[in-house]
Amino acid sequence: MFFTQLSAALAFIPLLALGTPTLEIAQNSDPYGDWQYLYNDTFQDSGGAEISQEWRLNPATQRNNNILKFTLLARRNPVSSNGTAAAVFNYVADCGAMRYAPEQVTFLDNNNGTLDVQTYNQVMEDADPNANANFYSVLDRLCKGELPG
Repeated sequence: MFFTQLSAALAFIPLLALGTPTLEIAQNSDPYGDWQYLYNDTFQDSGGAEISQEWRLNPATQRNNNILKFTLLARRNPVSSNGTAAAVFNYVADCGAMRYAPEQVTFLDNNNGTLDVQTYNQVMEDADPNANANFYSVLDRLCKGELPG
């Protein structure tokens, strides 16, 4: 009788050690999922293909008086002929003068891996509503404090 009870108890121990079976699923979350949608536009890449871009704003902007730092993401569809699936643009702007300059552009592949990084050190240029109405509108709304939001 003792051996029967001991055998039953020992058989039950591995079940206790394992606990409830769990299933783990690997998720590839989008690192830009919380970025705010802004607008879509199109351009022609160097291979002549028409590329659609979805522009998004990183909600973590930085402001010091009139100087604003912000980051935009442009997701491309289809992927450009050079393999670029997206680009991240870091900008600095002077909201008092409505001027801006890119500081850095990072080109990404389909897996958000870095293809190339270009750093700029250039003089700010005037934001022109006639040359790029979408960008101007975003900059204007950022400077007024209407974005992110």
